[in-house]
Amino acid sequence: AMAKAIYEAISKLVLKDANYKKVNEAKAKVPSNLTIYTKETVNSLQEALDAVEEGKNITEQETVDGYAKAINEAINSLVIKDANYK
Repeated sequence: AMAKAIYEAISKLVLKDANYKKVNEAKAKVPSNLTIYTKETVNSLQEALDAVEEGKNITEQETVDGYAKAINEAINSLVIKDANYK
């Protein structure tokens, strides 16, 4: 009976959610006006943002942290468009 109770308790365990704090902090750094940056660099940023999958658990924290790193790198790689003097 004790073994059965232990197995039942184990089967009901739920993994904690991954911590998305770094991802949210990175998203907050995205400039509000992206029209001044080149299309290519904005597309790279958008790809990094689109890659974020919500709902990962604590065993996937490294992946979640990678999302934040990719977003930050894309932000740092944004290139301002050349001035148009025409």
